[in-house]
Amino acid sequence: HFGPSYTSEVGEKKQVLGLAFGIEVPVFDRNRQAIAGAQGLRDGIRLEYEAAAGRLLAAVEESRRAWEMAVEKRRVAAGLLALSRKNVELARGSLAAGLSNPLQYLEAQQSFREALLGSASAEQEAWSACFRLEQVAGCPLFRFPGEPADLAPPMPFNDKGETR
Repeated sequence: HFGPSYTSEVGEKKQVLGLAFGIEVPVFDRNRQAIAGAQGLRDGIRLEYEAAAGRLLAAVEESRRAWEMAVEKRRVAAGLLALSRKNVELARGSLAAGLSNPLQYLEAQQSFREALLGSASAEQEAWSACFRLEQVAGCPLFRFPGEPADLAPPMPFNDKGETR
């Protein structure tokens, strides 16, 4: 503040006229509105970040579960394939010994081919689930032979925050 001033002291016949200059303390108390706006913006950005992080973590967890289920399905399919292979061998032996007819042998072979197709399908599904998990996680789950160990994992987002 800037303005006139007048002072006089008791017991003295002195009177002083002057010009006064004053500063409000604290100076930083004046920008409360700007501080509140910045804190509101910061809180909004934090909430957006937490929501995005939550979505990504949920997607990673969902992809991980799908991968685990696909791996288990592949394990079961491999077991069925092994049993089907033994069944074909038994049918071949039975046919050679004259204990079964060729139709039973062909049925065993058809069952083996179906199990082989199921095993290949389960294998493909497991690898697809693995690649989806890598894509969601944004980094490789394992390294292929010959890849350098210091290879930086790929970034899952571009500058605009969109997935690549």
